[in-house]
Amino acid sequence: THQSPKDYIIDPRENIIIHCEAKGKPPPSFSWTRNGTHFDIDEDPNVTLKPHSGTLVVDISRAKAEHYECVYQCTARNKHGTAVSNNIVFGIIPLTLPFKALVVQEGVSLVLPCRPPAGLPPPIIFWMDNNFRRLPQSSRVSQSLNGDLYFSNVLREDSRNDYICYARFPYTQTIQQKQPITVRVLNQEPADERKPTFLIPSGPTSSKMVLRGQVLEMECIAEGLLTPDVSWTKVSGDLPAKRTSFLHYQKTLRIVDASESDAGDYRCTARNRLGSVHHTIHVTVKGASVMECAVSHRVVRSPCGRHRTIPLSVSSSSLHLLMDLYAQSADTSQQSLPGHQKPPGLAGLRFLRCCVLLQKAHGGPPLRLRFKDSRSSTLDGDPYILHDNGTLEIHVAQARNSGKYTCVARNILGINENHIYLEVKDPTRILKQPEYKVVQMGRSVVFECKVKHDPSLIPTMTWLKDDGELPDDERSERLIVDSDSLTITDVTENDAGVYTCVMNTTLDHDSASAELTVVERPDPPTDLELTDQKKRGVQLTWIPGDEHNSPIQKFLIQYQDSLHHRGHWHNLTEVPGTRTTAHLKLSPHVHYTFRVLALNAVDFSRPSFPSRGFKTEPAAPDENPTGVQGFGTEHDNLVISWKPLSGLQSNGPGLHYRVMWRQKVVDSDWTTVTVANNSKFVVSGTPTFVPYELKVQAVNDYGAGPEPAVAHGYSGEDLPVAAPDHVQVMLINSTLAEVHWDPVPSKLIRGHLKGYKVYYWRKHSLHKHNPDLVENQILTFSGNHTHRKLPGLHPFSVYSLNVRVYNGKGEGPPSPDLQFNTPEGVPGAPTSLVVTNPNLDSLTLEWSPPHDRNGRITGYTLKYQPVVNNSNELGPVEELALPANETSVTLPNLKYSTRYKFYLNAKTVRGAGVAISQEAVTVIDEGNRQVDIATQGWFIGLMCAIALLILILLIICFIQRNKGGKYPVKEKEDAHTDPEFQPMKDEDCTFGEYSDNEDHKPLKGSRTPSNGTVKRDDSDDSLVDYGEGGDGQFNEDGSFIGQYSGKSASRETAEGHESSEAPSPINTMNSLNSFV
Repeated sequence: THQSPKDYIIDPRENIIIHCEAKGKPPPSFSWTRNGTHFDIDEDPNVTLKPHSGTLVVDISRAKAEHYECVYQCTARNKHGTAVSNNIVFGIIPLTLPFKALVVQEGVSLVLPCRPPAGLPPPIIFWMDNNFRRLPQSSRVSQSLNGDLYFSNVLREDSRNDYICYARFPYTQTIQQKQPITVRVLNQEPADERKPTFLIPSGPTSSKMVLRGQVLEMECIAEGLLTPDVSWTKVSGDLPAKRTSFLHYQKTLRIVDASESDAGDYRCTARNRLGSVHHTIHVTVKGASVMECAVSHRVVRSPCGRHRTIPLSVSSSSLHLLMDLYAQSADTSQQSLPGHQKPPGLAGLRFLRCCVLLQKAHGGPPLRLRFKDSRSSTLDGDPYILHDNGTLEIHVAQARNSGKYTCVARNILGINENHIYLEVKDPTRILKQPEYKVVQMGRSVVFECKVKHDPSLIPTMTWLKDDGELPDDERSERLIVDSDSLTITDVTENDAGVYTCVMNTTLDHDSASAELTVVERPDPPTDLELTDQKKRGVQLTWIPGDEHNSPIQKFLIQYQDSLHHRGHWHNLTEVPGTRTTAHLKLSPHVHYTFRVLALNAVDFSRPSFPSRGFKTEPAAPDENPTGVQGFGTEHDNLVISWKPLSGLQSNGPGLHYRVMWRQKVVDSDWTTVTVANNSKFVVSGTPTFVPYELKVQAVNDYGAGPEPAVAHGYSGEDLPVAAPDHVQVMLINSTLAEVHWDPVPSKLIRGHLKGYKVYYWRKHSLHKHNPDLVENQILTFSGNHTHRKLPGLHPFSVYSLNVRVYNGKGEGPPSPDLQFNTPEGVPGAPTSLVVTNPNLDSLTLEWSPPHDRNGRITGYTLKYQPVVNNSNELGPVEELALPANETSVTLPNLKYSTRYKFYLNAKTVRGAGVAISQEAVTVIDEGNRQVDIATQGWFIGLMCAIALLILILLIICFIQRNKGGKYPVKEKEDAHTDPEFQPMKDEDCTFGEYSDNEDHKPLKGSRTPSNGTVKRDDSDDSLVDYGEGGDGQFNEDGSFIGQYSGKSASRETAEGHESSEAPSPINTMNSLNSFV
């Protein structure tokens, strides 16, 4: 009785529901087939069958929709028979392939391809720009029958980046957009004028076949500069005037209702002032053909490629072979009308059809058809099924099914074949769909749309509003379109609607929608009306304002009392948002004006206009003042205070208060006074701190209020006159004691008891080394307590304390001072711990006693342990007990070059105190260090190099001495030493080279005189004792030693102070000879 359409489109946002309903007696049972085989519903957890029905429900929230792209068929059975539904298949809409930018010279011809997908019927092609305006066409620029855009010659104004081809499919009422094409026209080398040539068709002649009764269309498009004009003639007759029309600026000849008389040769001529060109088209009119390969399944989604017709030579008749692709399953993500076009190359393609067109009037020999793939293998077997009618079926095409397919037709007259190429692409899928949004007016909103598509296809994201283009007005400035989102700023009510993101590729598309709801606070209520007026009540009605897409939650009713508080609005009551009437309870003697506010999820509305005024009659007060209390500010008074009534509570004019009081403990009469315009009354001359009973009653010109309730209060307090008795101290430990006392009688406190305060102070320490210190401290204990603890006492100290009671007025007198001693406690850490005299296997520790001894020090405990290998590991602990009078100790038998950790704490009779710690290292063995250095290879090598250098110098000296003899020294030279050698005088008593300021440092273990010079002793190598000049100055011999025995400092001096005379080598040799 009910079944889904044959062409079913999957929406991935919703569950798939395939209807199958049938009736019968007894009720039928249902079963399904998928792709021709039994579909076991129980094995798929995502598929369920509705009860008492054959309808399938597929939950795609947990699965991919493409897994269910198949052909389904439902079967209903009972004992009387079987009913079978139609095959139910799926499809998707294709898009075109992309095209790159074109750069051409001015004046040349140009063709912009469209290549729209095929369809039944074929799509309507038109070219537009980004603003959806049709591109202007003329005799220079026109569109061909296949949708391509032809330029006979290009001009500079043809440069633009928005040549967009659109394909409209009449059957599905859908439009597909090609990627924009950019054209850049250069004028670097403009083309010369030329005579026409044909762009299509090519060559001087061509042929055209048309079936009887169909439309015959022929076109000739020529290029040239200047732009050529095209004209048409029939070579062997005239054009049928009533059935002929010219399209595309005379470039297309169209003859409707073709007949055999229209057969013949047609000539199109293109000419400009430079010449002309002709083309002849031979037209053949055939009888209507019949499809010999009728397919059991109807063709859905249109063929995936154009019909391609190849004539075969068969005696006197013509045999035509057509290649056709069509799909029996779909992959789409939007709900579409049945019959959506499907291109070649989508996942799920299932059928290739090879059809033969035979001329109906002649017939022909029988044909045998077969399919083969690119490997020339005949396709028959899983996943291919070749049907008798020439249809090749592919079960759910995959990427591996891409390639070249060949249909071969053979009969006794010959053989022919045709080819088609199949390319399977991944479908476009929206992974994250835009979500329903509710946004307040004036704010921003973002719709996200994340898409996955085949990487070889070019995507284009388009956003629609209410299935139309986004507004192209001042609102467009607030719309920000990104690659995967749409942002709307400063939202207005006009922005509300359904927004759809459409992801187009060159082959398919996917879309998803979400609704935007714009909310705002409601408009104020209107038409306030007062009805059902009573003495103390009235009914208020109103009309709600626009709720702006957000339901009204409640109404707030406010009033203004123009008699008592003009200009001030007060909340009166609230009613639910579903009501528009409220019964208001009113007070006497008030001039009311009402207004109403509406509240929704955004905010309160603006207040409504006020209602008309409503006055209530005066009456006696309905209530008395609240907050009545009594207290004293002085020891002999009582202040009675209360919270006065508001104007709304007064109920009439002449409001005043009747104040009454009496002592509680004495059976006396009430004292009454009248008070107006005030909220307190002071009673003087009262006893100190006596309880009273109090009453305050409201009265106006129309009578008194109800009988008031009795309140209680006290007259003023005074300071306590007594101290606590029998104060005692119980010691708990060295730092904690507990104080006990007897409570003070209430009549002596003379006020409200607040608590007790304990004053205590440390007088001095019991240790002679600790100074006396008075520390006053106070502990306050609220409430009626008779004992409390005193924490934080110092051990081994003398304390004093007293206790006082206090009330609201202040403290009473102190109790007599009580002295007590705290016992000894554990001492504090020693004040310092210092390591002195570290040796190879011993060191000395010195320390100072603790600052806080907290008793008598009975001794010290020293613990120490080695640190293993300079790590955090510690060795065994050694412990040493030391007497109290010691402040240092020497530890022998330690390991040399080892780090030790020391812990020292003091002790009293109460135990050991906190330890102080220190670390130290024993000294490294110097003897071992010298032996180690002397045995190093680098040190031995250095000594050998020095010895070799001295030997070489001695040899040179002997050679020079034997050659030159002795050079006599002049007295003048003895008396006047060259300035170069001034640093070497006796007043310095050192070699000049060693007198640099930077080298006035003693060697390790040496002592330096206070004047900074080195004192000469017997070990000095002074040459005065050996040279010939004994006057205490260096002669030539001494200068030689100065030149060759210095270090870096001497070289620096020599380089900085070059002398004009060099020392004589002969004198130098003489000096060395005498030295040796």
